[in-house]
Amino acid sequence: MSMKIPTRNYTYNNFINQIIGQELGPYRTLKISCYLTNFKSWEDGSFSLLDIFKYNGFDVQDLGQVKRLLKSYFDRSIMNEIQAIFYLYLDPNTGILFCFTDEKTDVIKDIFNRILRYEKNIYYMFIGASTFYYVSNNIMKIDDAAECVYFSARHLPSYATRGSIRPNYRRTIVYHGTSGDAFEALKEMRNYYGILPRIMRYRIMDIGEYEIQNIGLFTLRYEYAEETSRLKLLEIVELVLNYIIRQKEILDGAEYKLVPVSTKNKTFNIPTIKPWLVNFSSNLEDDGMENIIRVLNDEDYPLYNYVSEKGGSFRISGTVIDGRKNSLFSIDVKNDQVIVAPLYNCTFDTFLRFFEIIVENIDPEAEIEEVLT
Repeated sequence: MSMKIPTRNYTYNNFINQIIGQELGPYRTLKISCYLTNFKSWEDGSFSLLDIFKYNGFDVQDLGQVKRLLKSYFDRSIMNEIQAIFYLYLDPNTGILFCFTDEKTDVIKDIFNRILRYEKNIYYMFIGASTFYYVSNNIMKIDDAAECVYFSARHLPSYATRGSIRPNYRRTIVYHGTSGDAFEALKEMRNYYGILPRIMRYRIMDIGEYEIQNIGLFTLRYEYAEETSRLKLLEIVELVLNYIIRQKEILDGAEYKLVPVSTKNKTFNIPTIKPWLVNFSSNLEDDGMENIIRVLNDEDYPLYNYVSEKGGSFRISGTVIDGRKNSLFSIDVKNDQVIVAPLYNCTFDTFLRFFEIIVENIDPEAEIEEVLT
């Protein structure tokens, strides 16, 4: 049975106190799924966050600073319709949307998928390999009793991270390190096989076991001390957010605008553009250009009117269309970086998905960077 907290008006702190002591059903685990948004309140904008969820079939119930969202889905394992329950809190300062639930991971993904694919100003908190390394180092630095016990990682032949053993083979490696050596094993296998993480698990002695997925989903798999275990889950979420928020700030800073410039006889509108960068972890090889074009088309981000150059180094310049969110941006790709510039109707979610495509298919250790002017 899904987690159901008492119906009343909550402040965020009251709600967290309730969650910390909330009893869960058998085989249920507490999860926090994080979404980046451009909203500062549920009613913000002409098509608000509240409008988005209602339009997509959610029943939204007001619990003060928290919303209870209900949505039915068909469970094939029991061949019956079930109602999923989620508790959402929107941070008015950062625009981060926190979803607390004990639903199954696949249910969370499926129910929120359409919103994330098609609605503007919202996307899941994508976690790349560099963020995983940052988080892993800090979790084990902050808590001496913490150890990494599991990872799921993959390698694609198109990765810039090649590895020394059969780099042209596609592979997925799942590692259970019951002795707590999974992070060390990941670094070793990265060198040998070029794999990069998508899921990682950490165990903290006498507190709990935690899982982080690259879609911004955090799970308390086992809790050994209920209150302490759940507070630690919140700490881990906060640790990742501190890294991700800076990336979003860079994407939010990208802009295209027309600036009026007047002469004696006429006023001209001159376009000014502030781009952002994807910096590759190492220079792409010659086939990198073909891989980028192919991947963008495969991911429904077609590249139009592009010009490509080959030689000692390659270069691609063209226009990318996000047909799902009706956005347009330009890219200028070189061996070591991509310059991304907005052209029409761009919000951070269009850019973040582009970055995700690069990380998931070309260079898992690529980084978002600001263009300094």
